[in-house]
Amino acid sequence: MGHTLTIGEAVPCIPTDLDSNNTPGWTVHELYHEDAPQLPNDGFGRCSSRSPGYKAWADFCGAVGLDELFYGASKGGKYNRDVCLLSAHPGVALLRPADLLEIRYVRIQWEAHKWPVSERIAGWDGREMGAEPDPRYDPHMGRLIWLEWWVAYALENCKLPAMSNA
Repeated sequence: MGHTLTIGEAVPCIPTDLDSNNTPGWTVHELYHEDAPQLPNDGFGRCSSRSPGYKAWADFCGAVGLDELFYGASKGGKYNRDVCLLSAHPGVALLRPADLLEIRYVRIQWEAHKWPVSERIAGWDGREMGAEPDPRYDPHMGRLIWLEWWVAYALENCKLPAMSNA
């Protein structure tokens, strides 16, 4: 199990069966863009959706310092933020310019970390597809590049830029 994270335009989701107990809500439609980063062994292409496991995303957020932005909690477990991107599951959170600034800052900080080998490649080593582990690959940098690009794109091109968590 895991998240399905989608960045793009928030749109109303109105139930088609008005006799049901479904209540109106919001959704975010997946986007595709030719200029979006294509990372090694990504498997998702140039789209604005990803499906990380719950633990994989939480480990990523904790490792790079985005746990407050996504979960509202700092590494010490203190809740310092009333509004976070994964406050509801499933749910939709509006994106703000401050979110992009935080993601950019974290990416720059992560990029400055010394990597264990001389070459660092943002992306995945292909282990999931049977390849041997390769220490040059940095999946956290891959996620940061994807996240920064799509949040910037949504803020610039969407009336209601948002991230859904399904």
